[in-house]
Amino acid sequence: MGDPFYLQKGRTVHDLEELAEALKIMDEEEYTHHVNPERNDFAKWVEESLEKKDVAERMRVAKTKEELVKSIKEPIVSAPPKREGHAKPLRSLKKKKSGAIKEKQLQLSDQEQKETATKKKEIRKEPPKVIGKQSEELTAKELEEQRRLLLGEEIEREEKENAWRVHELSTEAPHRFIIKEFLLGAIFGLILGLILVGVLIQAGIITY
Repeated sequence: MGDPFYLQKGRTVHDLEELAEALKIMDEEEYTHHVNPERNDFAKWVEESLEKKDVAERMRVAKTKEELVKSIKEPIVSAPPKREGHAKPLRSLKKKKSGAIKEKQLQLSDQEQKETATKKKEIRKEPPKVIGKQSEELTAKELEEQRRLLLGEEIEREEKENAWRVHELSTEAPHRFIIKEFLLGAIFGLILGLILVGVLIQAGIITY
């Protein structure tokens, strides 16, 4: 580690991490004292004291304090180290791949042969189809069964309709009986009222 960097207001930084943290809280006056069109004290210190030339170049390109902090924290991308002694020739890899493909093809062909053999056995086990008179007898039986089913459905439908009619009649009958009784009672009451009025007139209790 090189020499520390002394800021204008007395603080010191020793590495890039401390410099980035100091820049975050640094005011504009102190920042422009170290970074201006004429110089960049931070980039110079990083290049000479910390010996990080690539970081210093990024810092010189930065135009604002935020960009400067970002250039400090940006990781250095380096090429991965080459591994020696583990590289395999492409021909051997191609041979292995082709061998694996051939093995898969052989496995698939064996499986297809087994499937075709099982299908042939199933076809042999299937019963012979009925032809001629036997097929006609079967169709006649099927037609008879369908006719019976249709008749059963028709009978069931008629039974439901009859049950619904009986239900309607049973619900309507009490209402009709009540209305009839009401009318008869009203007529009978009217007749009694007229008779009573006649009696009272004859008795002289009511006069015209």
